[in-house]
Amino acid sequence: MYKKTTLILLVIFLVFSCEVQFDRNVRIETIGKTVDENSLAIPNVFVGVYTEAARFTGFYPTLNGDRDYLLGSNHSDENGIFSVTSLFDSDQDFFIFVDGGDLRTNYIYSSDTFDFEPQNFLFNLDEVHLKKKANINFNITRTSAPGTTLDFHISYQSPLCEEVFVNGVLDEALSNCNRMESIYRTLNDDEEQYMGTLNSFVTGTIQFSYSINGGAEIIENYVINQDNYDINFSY
Repeated sequence: MYKKTTLILLVIFLVFSCEVQFDRNVRIETIGKTVDENSLAIPNVFVGVYTEAARFTGFYPTLNGDRDYLLGSNHSDENGIFSVTSLFDSDQDFFIFVDGGDLRTNYIYSSDTFDFEPQNFLFNLDEVHLKKKANINFNITRTSAPGTTLDFHISYQSPLCEEVFVNGVLDEALSNCNRMESIYRTLNDDEEQYMGTLNSFVTGTIQFSYSINGGAEIIENYVINQDNYDINFSY
């Protein structure tokens, strides 16, 4: 009987200790404007305010994400303006998620709110740029004689954007917004061709550098101007 009672009490404790806890008597407002890569308003964009617990369940916030960790949400109006009144959570990884959907990039505002409260309980995100997603389609083929070697390096901007704020100030070292990603490859008789699709966004930049048979490095730069951007190269 004693063991059974102890087990019941333990289960009750675990249930309540795992429950998501918010600062129930505190309300905050999140405001801003959703715009595209040309600073034109984007209407009907989902904006959600979340607590850290979402990340520890492998949860990635989306419109259809786990609502247990959602403190409040709203959509931008026809002018791209949004205002979200939500609960507040004193947590090491409080974040605001602006969902660009399938066609546009997302934006995450992340902050440690354990010892920080925004002035006047207001998070002002100003203009949030949700850029049109783009695929970079690389096709590199060999047309030269056997034995020709190509060393190449592709640098391109990632579509991911999470800005980390410490006491309300952007910390660029902790943030990860449109950082450059890189690919290094060598093509030779064993592998003559490279075909790949990389994820970026319209207005994003690409740098393609290469060297043939150990010769001088040649650098080519591109700016993505459409959602399917093809780069064809032969050596």
